[in-house]
Amino acid sequence: MKNPIIHVEVIGGNASALQEFYRDAFSWRFDPPSPHALGDMQYRIAFPDDASPGVPIGVGGDVRDGLPSYVTFFVCVADLEESVRDVVRLGGKVMRSPGQAPVGGVRVALIEDPQGHLVGL
Repeated sequence: MKNPIIHVEVIGGNASALQEFYRDAFSWRFDPPSPHALGDMQYRIAFPDDASPGVPIGVGGDVRDGLPSYVTFFVCVADLEESVRDVVRLGGKVMRSPGQAPVGGVRVALIEDPQGHLVGL
């Protein structure tokens, strides 16, 4: 697959309530809270264990940039700026401009497809 899905995110207004829900509903185990917790988002990641397929899932709260609560996936792209330009050319919108993630050395952006679905790059 040329551009695989590498991350999934669930963001809402109350991080601890969301994390508790997903822990209890699906037995997700979250990484311990850490100082990098994406500022005020109280962001934690549930990683699949060695016996389970899947991608890391970030669950946090305190939505930024005026975005509503959302669930999205992140697509790995070779050139973030070029991909954002393609999105706009194809009728999508930039919801969060390309920028450095607080940790991990990756750069991310959030776009909206022409039908209003939020997607991370």
